[in-house]
Amino acid sequence: MRRPFAGSAPSGAAGTRSGWHTLSVAQLLAELDASRAGLEVGSAQERVRRVGPNAVIVAPADPWWRVLARQFASVIIVMLLAAAVLTASFGRWIDMAAIVLAVLIDIVLGFIQELRARREVASLRKLDTRYCNVRRSGVVHRIPSEDVAPGDVAIVESGDRVPADVRWIEANGLRVDESLLTGESLPVDKNTEATPASTPLAEQTGMGWSGTLVVAGRAEGAVVATGGRTAVGEISALVRSTDTPTPLQRIVRRFETRVGLVVAGVTGIVLVFGVILGIGFANAFLVAVSLAVAAIPEGLPVVLTIALSVGVARMARQRAIVRTLPAVEALGSTTIIGADKTGTLTTNRMTVERVWSPLEDIRVAPGAPLTLGEGGSEVLRVGALSNDAHHDPSTGSLLGDPVDVAIAELALRSRVVGADQFEQDALTHAPYEPVTRYSATVHMADGERVLLVKGATDLVLDKAETMAGTSGAVPIDRSLVLAAHDAMAANGMRVLGLARRFLAAGEDAHTATSDPRALELVGLLGMTDPPRPGVAQAITACRGAGVAVVMLTGDHPTTAAAIGARLGLAAAESPVTGQELVGIDDDTLVTRIRAARIAARVTPHDKLRIVRALQQAGEVIAVTGDGVNDAPALKAAALGVAMGQTGTNVAREAADIVLLDDSFATIVAAIREGRITFAAVQKAVFFLMSTGLAALLVVTGNLLLGGALIFLPVQMIWFNLVSNGAQDVGLAFEPGEGDELQRPPRSPAAGLLNRTLWTRIVTTGIWMAAVVLATFHLTLESGSTIEQARTMALTVFAFLNFFQAFAARSERRSVFTQSPLGNKPLLIAAVSSLIIHVIAVKTTFGSALLGLSPLEWGQWLIAFAVGTSVLAVSELGKALARLRSAGKRTKDPAGAS
Repeated sequence: MRRPFAGSAPSGAAGTRSGWHTLSVAQLLAELDASRAGLEVGSAQERVRRVGPNAVIVAPADPWWRVLARQFASVIIVMLLAAAVLTASFGRWIDMAAIVLAVLIDIVLGFIQELRARREVASLRKLDTRYCNVRRSGVVHRIPSEDVAPGDVAIVESGDRVPADVRWIEANGLRVDESLLTGESLPVDKNTEATPASTPLAEQTGMGWSGTLVVAGRAEGAVVATGGRTAVGEISALVRSTDTPTPLQRIVRRFETRVGLVVAGVTGIVLVFGVILGIGFANAFLVAVSLAVAAIPEGLPVVLTIALSVGVARMARQRAIVRTLPAVEALGSTTIIGADKTGTLTTNRMTVERVWSPLEDIRVAPGAPLTLGEGGSEVLRVGALSNDAHHDPSTGSLLGDPVDVAIAELALRSRVVGADQFEQDALTHAPYEPVTRYSATVHMADGERVLLVKGATDLVLDKAETMAGTSGAVPIDRSLVLAAHDAMAANGMRVLGLARRFLAAGEDAHTATSDPRALELVGLLGMTDPPRPGVAQAITACRGAGVAVVMLTGDHPTTAAAIGARLGLAAAESPVTGQELVGIDDDTLVTRIRAARIAARVTPHDKLRIVRALQQAGEVIAVTGDGVNDAPALKAAALGVAMGQTGTNVAREAADIVLLDDSFATIVAAIREGRITFAAVQKAVFFLMSTGLAALLVVTGNLLLGGALIFLPVQMIWFNLVSNGAQDVGLAFEPGEGDELQRPPRSPAAGLLNRTLWTRIVTTGIWMAAVVLATFHLTLESGSTIEQARTMALTVFAFLNFFQAFAARSERRSVFTQSPLGNKPLLIAAVSSLIIHVIAVKTTFGSALLGLSPLEWGQWLIAFAVGTSVLAVSELGKALARLRSAGKRTKDPAGAS
């Protein structure tokens, strides 16, 4: 009696999904409570209701309210909101409104950009399998794939995708491309045989996996798992459970927290000292709020968002969709790129690269004209006519086994055979079978019947007695043929032997194809999944940028090593294998990966372990891929890069960047763009921190001097929004300096700013504070009103900021060697901010809302002249930095740049 269907793995197979491959067909059907005739329609519908639809759940997009809430996850934003609430409690409504406005600008920018990126990625989604054929109650039905139930009998043929995980119960010449799941570039031969419990997923020949592509043959399979219970579904669950913040996210969070704590501490101290000094709690609070507003770099979240948005726009022009803003920068700090081989580094399309005959040896260059002699032409002719590929009537493209398709495409392109001849039915045909290891056809040629055979080289050699010669067939030279075979195999090619024989009159064609003998070997074909154009150059560029590329693939180690050699992946050791990973610890794994540069025969779990081990070792990992098997690693890496054209939905949903052109070379541009973006953020932060430090020193210094309140809170907010806010945004547009790909990756342990920039922040901040304080007190001593003194001090501060912004454009290059037009947004922002400041000083708006007072022209000229003084301090620091750098290069010419 059959057990009631439970929707889980077989009870006798260790309780896991992988146990289905251990069962015979009879045991399988008993476990599923099913039959070869299929389920009854009602029973199938009941099972779908019980286990759910046959659909893999991708990571759900966050609702809009969560995206909005994420914009508040900043210490600076929280502190500003707290300052707004406290300011409002004292009735300072204008100050409160100005603070809230600064917060809203940042929140709205981040919210809009994240929603836009999400919509663009959502437009890429499409179903891999929409309909499939199943047998129910003995009748074949075509149904939506999501309606497939465990126990259904699915029917597939060449060109179909397997609708769910199945155990094959009938198979005729079945070959399946499982590259999206296993990374194996060649199709896998399938049968109905049970395999041992320890058999890896990639070698379970009796199983079919959801989403994989049937390239040859026909089969029926009993569905054993649907939806989230499939191999693809389990990997999708892994994707939803892993995530890693980017380096910039970690650095900025740490930076914001430290700045926030310092400002909060200093503000508290000022408030206490203000009360002790007898200026009253209200006035002391006003000073503290002024100090907080002056010192907090509220422009940092804004400039960070804008700098990353600029990077997003530049990447979009290069056919890359950036899903999350920090992803733009992440590649700039990447130290290792873990790249999937099949479909990412290679085309995932078998291609003929060598045509060899005893008469000639021809290398086939992609897209180049092909010149063939009689020997090469005959090799391709035999290959094209002993072939199972066929044209799709709806699209005209070739379908079938990738090897057959590759041979047919080259033969048709080189006109060795015409379309009519290729489509003509053979007199008899023996399709490729894993057991026989060859395919054979009989065709008519010049009024004679000719047997054409294509198969494994050793088998064809055993069945051949002669080979092609200049004047006809000659005795076969096995050593010559084997030498050619070994040379191609050593380069990672799959090699096929091709032979023929004219049939005698009355000879039975079926017998000839079922047992070919006395053949004439015409030659060999060498095929591989070739590297994508531009990938080798991209890897070289990565190496120059200090970024290592590691190949992660489910393919055979020999094939992976051959492709790696062609791509320039220099390796000191042989590839690491998935089997080897089982017996080594993470430290050994990292050592092997760094030396080998290639990991072969690895599973999705292996890739995930490799990524995490390298991260633990201090590396910043970017992972590229297109298959379901790549998705967990894509999600766990600091940056996941998925292919947009060939990538699966699961891979795209797991990635941070989607390449619409599937070009690995685009990653090189992304590395440069990431470094430009981080440098722009550094320049803007340097500017903000130097002016913020100056403001903090001005307010505290003035308090210690016992003077009147130097700046009102609203004046500080106005100043930060109009002057700082405009110019730091302009710095976010700063273009690259041209040497980004000659620099090493930034150390993961490095902070947002280096020692040189921190030193310059302190020196220029102190200088600007001293100048502003001197201006304020000298103006008061000259008999001016407090409003005039504040206005003069604020104007001097505005000019100091103006020149500091241009000095911030480069860490070492002199401002006088840079064209102001090199960053037009900065030039416009800086000039506009001065114009707006002038308008505020000269109009009633300034006096009514900001407490400003008009200045004389002489005072404007003095403010301008004093403002230029910051350039002298900055230029001196840059000159010293250039001298130190030159000295370091002299001592260590091979040192890092």
